[in-house]
Amino acid sequence: FTGITLLLVSLAFLGSAADEGCENGTRPESQKEREGCDFYCWNNATSQWDRYFFGNGEKCFYKKDNSQGVCKDGGCYLNNTPQDNPKKTDDGDDDDNAEEEEEEE
Repeated sequence: FTGITLLLVSLAFLGSAADEGCENGTRPESQKEREGCDFYCWNNATSQWDRYFFGNGEKCFYKKDNSQGVCKDGGCYLNNTPQDNPKKTDDGDDDDNAEEEEEEE
């Protein structure tokens, strides 16, 4: 009985720790190296990934071209980007240029 109770308490703690910092307007410590302005957290209740956005004014970056900017409404506005044209949110799969190449054809 004691082992099962300990297991359940441990699982409950891990579930709540996983949700810590997973809300819009934050940048959890685990996401300090995340490019762009979005991040994902596992939702134990739905068994799916939920998408969140860093807060407005949070610094953002892209490693590939060493560009830096500021998050606004979920978009990363690079320091040299017009305010009405943010770089699209990076989903981490490195295929962000594929869409641009298709449009040019």
